[in-house]
Amino acid sequence: MRYLFPVLSLVVSTSVHAGALNDCYDRVDTRPAVSQCLSQRLDTAQQEHTALASAALNEARSLDGVTDGRHRAVQRFQQAESAFNQYRQDFCSYTQALLASGNGAEQAALACLIDLTEAHTQRLRNR
Repeated sequence: MRYLFPVLSLVVSTSVHAGALNDCYDRVDTRPAVSQCLSQRLDTAQQEHTALASAALNEARSLDGVTDGRHRAVQRFQQAESAFNQYRQDFCSYTQALLASGNGAEQAALACLIDLTEAHTQRLRNR
């Protein structure tokens, strides 16, 4: 049991500090500026995701139109997006909770949202 916390800390710190958080820390020097950088990047990531999700939904509608809905592509895509959004929120809340006793928990949660959104958006882009 006493080895669980160091291992968990390593896993969390490795996954949390990769990606968006490092990028923002590399670009700016102050904590408030990092928070602003993360907020702007999250806005951009969500806008990109919304655009690509809309295109994917239109593709699903087209497929359902051609196949008389036999594949239920729209329903499946909407379920997948809903599940992704729930997972993203839950996982990033969990990440924030793990770091709640220290500084940077909010930034870690924002970075988590960004990293997961960008990864999912990339999957939509490559479909």
